[in-house]
Amino acid sequence: GHQGPWTDIYALGAVLYRAIGGTSPPEVLERIDTIKRRYQPDPLVSAIEMGHKQYSKSFLKSIDWALQIAEEDRPQTVQQWGRSLWLQKPGQKFNLTQLYQSIMLTIKQFNRWLLGSIILTIGLSVSYVFYTEQSLAELQQKNQELQRVQQQSAAEKTTLQTAFETVQGQLEEARQVIETKQQFLTQLQNQHNVLQQTLEKKQWQLKKTLFLKEKRKAAGEIIHDKEANGYYGPDMVWIPTGRFRMGDIQGQGESNEQPVHWITIKAFAIGRYEVTFAEYDRFANATGRKKPSDNAWGRGRRPVINVSWYDATAYAGWLSQQTGHQYRLPTEAEWEYAVRAGTLTQYWWGDEIDFKLAHCYDCSDQWAGKKTTPVGYFAANPFGLHDTAGNVREWTCSEYEEKYTGKEQDCMTHTKRFGYRVERGGSWSHQAKEMRVSSRHKSLPEAHYSNVGFRVVRED
Repeated sequence: GHQGPWTDIYALGAVLYRAIGGTSPPEVLERIDTIKRRYQPDPLVSAIEMGHKQYSKSFLKSIDWALQIAEEDRPQTVQQWGRSLWLQKPGQKFNLTQLYQSIMLTIKQFNRWLLGSIILTIGLSVSYVFYTEQSLAELQQKNQELQRVQQQSAAEKTTLQTAFETVQGQLEEARQVIETKQQFLTQLQNQHNVLQQTLEKKQWQLKKTLFLKEKRKAAGEIIHDKEANGYYGPDMVWIPTGRFRMGDIQGQGESNEQPVHWITIKAFAIGRYEVTFAEYDRFANATGRKKPSDNAWGRGRRPVINVSWYDATAYAGWLSQQTGHQYRLPTEAEWEYAVRAGTLTQYWWGDEIDFKLAHCYDCSDQWAGKKTTPVGYFAANPFGLHDTAGNVREWTCSEYEEKYTGKEQDCMTHTKRFGYRVERGGSWSHQAKEMRVSSRHKSLPEAHYSNVGFRVVRED
């Protein structure tokens, strides 16, 4: 701002302020910075507040008047301020002699420690009359500093405004990106919903197809898979899912047929007949395996005999490769479930032997006790399976145990060389009681006999 009496009046007010309070007032620039840049109240504690207990109110108000930040708010002349400071009446002349006498009177009223400050005040008052160049230079320097601060504030304001606009632009870009992603996510959700509905529809159709397929299986549908060599594999009969009591239900069997227990069986397909020589010989020719002896009884449609458990397992593996379906020997539980066909009697037809339905040692047919019969010679059980009682005993894939412990539901791997395997069904060389549905036999897996053959199971 402009230099004038008000400038040094501020300096004199600062001296008096220190005299009454013992501390200098904050610098003008600091007060301006606090108010305009920090948006905080004026840090200057008023003289009235600081010295009201020791000095007159009019005296303290004069000091506060001299320390106003704005030039126009301060006393504009020494006489104007002096009248306020020393309580002169309007129109009364002001001179230095009177001022000196008033000051001396005030000194007597002040504490001793204020004496030096008052003398300094008088010196500054006198110096004001001459407007020293040094004071003007200091005021000019303060003015320049104030202008620099104002310029710096303007520059910082411009920088902040630019930064604010930049951030606003970035926020707008981010908002647009978020909106785009939200639209994309909405599209994905819609596509997911459509796919979910399609999947549920397909699953329902699949369940319906499987149900109908299972229903056809339960009806005893006969299938035969084509081998890669052009021949057809064994006739297979679909067996439905079910639950049955396994073991010696009547209590007339052997101890190894215990305990009687419930078992649930999943649907599967099992050979309508025992595997024949014709079917097994195709396997032997294709793999270079030695053909088993037929004991001079004939081959063709007679059940293959003189085959070990390993031979039977190898045939099932070869058939799987030829047809693309999973073939194996039946578990002991699957075999009994398929042969019982829902019955609870000792034989699938009843509790008494019927020589017209089975081929055994003490049966009455023409081959009884002599040799095997061609497959399918006797009537089928309710599931459509032939030769389940007599003709030849049949290998299963289960390991033999003297009591049922759960292994009757499992298949042994061909790599296990130890332990007996279960045979089921009796044979042409066994008595009628050994053809009972629950009757069990055992043999080592490498053994082969003229009264033992097998039939296969397809899992899928």
